[in-house]
Amino acid sequence: MLTTLYVKNFIIVDEATIHLKNGFSVITGETGSGKSVILSAIRLAFGAKAESHFVKPKTDSAEIKLSINLSKLVAAKQWLVEEGFGLVSSDIITLSRLLSSAGRSKCTLNGQPITLNQMKGLSSLVLQMHGQHQHQALLKTDEQIRLLDALAQTQDVLCKTNEAYELWLKLCKEKEALEKKSGQSGEIALLRYQVQELNALNLSEEEWEQLSQQHKRLANATSHQQACEKALSLLESDDGLAVLNALHLVDSTVSPLELPNLSSLIDSAKINLSEAIDTLKDQIDHFESDPEALHEVESRLSQIYEVARKHHVSPAALYEHSLELSKSLSQLENLSHTLAGIDDEITKSEESYRIHAKKLSQKRQETALSVSKQITQRLQPLGMSAAEFSISVNFETNNKPHLNGLDKILFCIQTNPEQPLLPLAKIASGGELSRVALAIEALTAEHLNGATLIFDEVDVGIGGQTGITVGSTIKTLAQNCQVLCVTHLPQVAAFADHHYRISKHIQEQKTQFKIELLDQNESIEALALMLGGRADNKQAKAHAKTLLEQASLV
Repeated sequence: MLTTLYVKNFIIVDEATIHLKNGFSVITGETGSGKSVILSAIRLAFGAKAESHFVKPKTDSAEIKLSINLSKLVAAKQWLVEEGFGLVSSDIITLSRLLSSAGRSKCTLNGQPITLNQMKGLSSLVLQMHGQHQHQALLKTDEQIRLLDALAQTQDVLCKTNEAYELWLKLCKEKEALEKKSGQSGEIALLRYQVQELNALNLSEEEWEQLSQQHKRLANATSHQQACEKALSLLESDDGLAVLNALHLVDSTVSPLELPNLSSLIDSAKINLSEAIDTLKDQIDHFESDPEALHEVESRLSQIYEVARKHHVSPAALYEHSLELSKSLSQLENLSHTLAGIDDEITKSEESYRIHAKKLSQKRQETALSVSKQITQRLQPLGMSAAEFSISVNFETNNKPHLNGLDKILFCIQTNPEQPLLPLAKIASGGELSRVALAIEALTAEHLNGATLIFDEVDVGIGGQTGITVGSTIKTLAQNCQVLCVTHLPQVAAFADHHYRISKHIQEQKTQFKIELLDQNESIEALALMLGGRADNKQAKAHAKTLLEQASLV
């Protein structure tokens, strides 16, 4: 249940703290007094979309804190552990949301960051909110299925049905993709031609690199030999013009000078030159010009380059490209075998799906009959004495699998004796829809132990004795859960265990917001005002007391 709501700089509120109690609480106030502010704050605490206008003008940020007691909410406690927030020893958690005037927001749970999706997930385990227009959702097929499944408690079999459906759908998509590939005969023919061409080339993994190096060596053999011979002639020759001959001449010229250091340097130079000459001679002996081998290498390189160009890859990448094409061709050629196997898997997955879907349908059908009777019984005191409500569940065997089973579920109603049962969308008015929604809530509330149920003016369009019945019904709901109800109807407010009044007034061009928990006398005055009188009007107060007395006897 919700325990405390704190808001600061939120819409028209400077700062306010509301201590919420168990049982049935009503929130009343004049139109425009700010009742919706409270519900908006609760929605935002549970991840609703934040907008900049939520921040009070002339302030930088708004703050919302909502404390929740999880002592009876076992599923919510389990959710905390699964989402990584851990166990809470005191059973109290606090959701906080800070909104900036720029439209950004920061969310935490007990001080730990929490995402908006996580907040919404927690919301589904903690409370249910029903606005004055939300009963229109009853007209949608998906909502009717959701409500019946909630009442039939089909979670386990529904989960198995949907898991089987997801597997079937996945296999069907795989088959579709394979069939699309198998139909590409032109692609297979091209792949076969390309693979045959590459196989004929018979390229090895390192061949391109080895041929490139060999070609470089063979192509440069003649030029290298000529360069070595020219260098050798410059260093050593018989005509006396070579470097070594000149160095011998220098040595004989300076020898009489008896310069030890110079003689040593000249000797070293002669030694180094002699070694260089020997090295050049050795290289010249090893150079072997082989034009035939060079031609063979160039021919092979040209062949590889031409095939690589056709495949739009570099020669160095051609080997890996050939492996990829061979793999793709193998996969396509094996498609027929793969398709046969996946057909078997699809057949088995569909059989499994239909088994689970049939069990789901049986559970829904068993519940639909009893739920139809119970909703009919609850509608009759709500000003629909001739109403008959019915839920039809038809198992459509011939349909393909789809999410949530093979049932066609339809909520039908008869509002007058001479009318047949027809779909809810064709018969029910807005006021009738709201009462159908309330009757369904009366059933679902049995499973809301410890949770919170919020009604936002669901009593619009009703009054008198029907209003008393609505108030009594909501009072009954509060036996199993916490109920908050925003209402303008005194007949409903009279049944409340706790009465909160919202008011605002303008002082010095500034809005003053006020929320107060009323005692019995104050509640009588508030009911008198709601009845159209004044707080000090004796007749209105007497009527208000009568309403309270009637409510206490129900």
